[in-house]
Amino acid sequence: MNPSIFRSFVPLAFAVLAAGSAAPAVVLDIQANVTADVQEVDGGSILNSDHAFSQFDLTTHTLPLVAEARLLPPEAAQTTVVTDVAADATARFSDPRVNQSESPNEFALSVIGFSASTTSTVTGDSLAVETRQVVFQADEVGIAADTPVTARSHFFLDGILILLARPGSTGLAGASTELDIHVIQTRTGQDPTTVLEAIVVLTGNADGTATLTVNGALVADDVTTFGASGVSLAGGTFQAAVLSNLAIAYEYPANIGETFQLEAQVETKFNAAPGTGGAVILGDQINQLIATLVGVLGQDVVSNFATGLTSGLSGVTLSLKPVVAAEQDTVLTPVATSGQGLPLLNGRACGLMGAESAMLAGGLAALCLIGRRRI
Repeated sequence: MNPSIFRSFVPLAFAVLAAGSAAPAVVLDIQANVTADVQEVDGGSILNSDHAFSQFDLTTHTLPLVAEARLLPPEAAQTTVVTDVAADATARFSDPRVNQSESPNEFALSVIGFSASTTSTVTGDSLAVETRQVVFQADEVGIAADTPVTARSHFFLDGILILLARPGSTGLAGASTELDIHVIQTRTGQDPTTVLEAIVVLTGNADGTATLTVNGALVADDVTTFGASGVSLAGGTFQAAVLSNLAIAYEYPANIGETFQLEAQVETKFNAAPGTGGAVILGDQINQLIATLVGVLGQDVVSNFATGLTSGLSGVTLSLKPVVAAEQDTVLTPVATSGQGLPLLNGRACGLMGAESAMLAGGLAALCLIGRRRI
């Protein structure tokens, strides 16, 4: 049997006082691909680059998918000498069908890099895409065929964006990090529609501060920022933006019995001008953050930076959109009715998605960010 084709059954129950039996929703097909890219650019010319790509059922028939690209001068791999530039981009997609946690955890992405060069800029990009064919069948959800419904799901998100400057410098100009999340629905005979968009950008300024830009389903209050700006520290100037324990609601239309497509796209990016670095982490790559930076800045500098980052994380509070048990299910509501809808219990096979971390449990040492999606 083609490993990309499967029927995923999701128990259903009514959320209101009405009789009803458990019934499954069906995911007919799942596809995924991951991409990672890093580059060193000087004067408009690419001096060094690396690219990785993996696609389920094309390059591999097994999960998880992993793509990792690294930028490190060849001679640096043979010695302990501190290098001028280093970068790492990783994208991972795990099988949502075998997840044993309460919430989805199929995505993990990171981009990390620093340029200690006087002329080179370093960039990184990681992307994970998951596509599912979904149908809510009448005999399985307890709603008549062809009934228009609105499905309400959530994207669960924990992550961190970081900018930093080399010791002795207070400026972050030319450094930026970005997180982009999109969920796109495609229905037969209709153009694709974006049903969720969330974009977070952290841009460095010359005085060591950073500008936070938040668009789409997020607002600035959903993000906690901290750092040391305008002061030359032993660990260098840094700024961080944390998205903690978020559950971002989104809705999409469907008809009972209709087969449609939901595609999740999660992308992380950084740009580091000479003397700066950046990182975005959604997943379990926090150790790679330290390893990559040590290669450019040295152990002592990175230890001081890690101490400052841990201190900042210890002060992060829960978001205004916290994950709660009631948001662990996708809910169907017939368009012609009002009130509470029908929850798809254990709705991993439908539209719940996201990225989670344990950073509040123990600061940097416990920063373990897992991408989660539930349709």
